[in-house]
Amino acid sequence: MARATMTGAALSVILAGCGAVSGPSDKQIEDLARQEMIGNPGTDDPAQRAVMVAAARDATISKKGMCNTSKPDVYACMVDVTVKLPNAPEAKQTMVVQIGKGADGAWKVVE
Repeated sequence: MARATMTGAALSVILAGCGAVSGPSDKQIEDLARQEMIGNPGTDDPAQRAVMVAAARDATISKKGMCNTSKPDVYACMVDVTVKLPNAPEAKQTMVVQIGKGADGAWKVVE
């Protein structure tokens, strides 16, 4: 029984080093990636912006692999994004979102 406890403790330490225990959850990462896409749709044209924001809201976003610590207390997380724009085929891409804690302790996208 002691061996199982030590193994569990060792696993916790290993995961903590990768951010899996202390870092953002998969849902937080996916939500922040969506917020980033909505906040920065890549165009200033109002009509195109509306289309891109709608596509970001409806996009399928899923975390891909483990996050890396890119800077102290900042996690670089890859997400797979699938969007469907009107009159266009479904588009898939991978993007990196950098996430850190704000002054209020909540996770946010950082640059």
